[in-house]
Amino acid sequence: MAARKKPKPTEEPETRVVNRGEILKTATLATDKDMQLQRIREISDVVYVRHDLSESEIEAKVGAALETLAEIAPRDGVERMLAVQMIGCHEAATESLRLAARPDQTYEGRDQCLKHASKLMATYANLLGTLNKMRGNNHQIVTVEHVHIDAAKKRGRKRTEHGGIGHNSGMRTPLPDDEE
Repeated sequence: MAARKKPKPTEEPETRVVNRGEILKTATLATDKDMQLQRIREISDVVYVRHDLSESEIEAKVGAALETLAEIAPRDGVERMLAVQMIGCHEAATESLRLAARPDQTYEGRDQCLKHASKLMATYANLLGTLNKMRGNNHQIVTVEHVHIDAAKKRGRKRTEHGGIGHNSGMRTPLPDDEE
């Protein structure tokens, strides 16, 4: 049996040039260094950092959260706050899933972690829906169809009319079929 050869990629993978200054401006919506620092603290507060991470790993994790915030590209302060909440929900949900998957986790602990993750993911979806609604991306399509039934199909059905109070003790009275 001959081994299959992998097809050669037709395009080179896209490489991104990361400009930290542009990421900070896009993510924080601020040009002032003090305001950028305050908003970096805000995002670092929602990023879960385990106690066993080194300083460089913490920096990388916060940097990744800032890049995510820049990719969401908030247009104003409210969108920025929603984006920060979305990142916090995502971080908490993935941490809950990580804890649920630990081999030493008890059944009750796993169940609790999965319930938390489920609630957090639903909250994330709600936040995303709110962000899309604010941006006008909430396109709902409603299709209304009119159904016409011809007289031949009606003949096989009996029509009934509800008798009023005191008439036939509230029983339904069958009506004769319409003949056309």
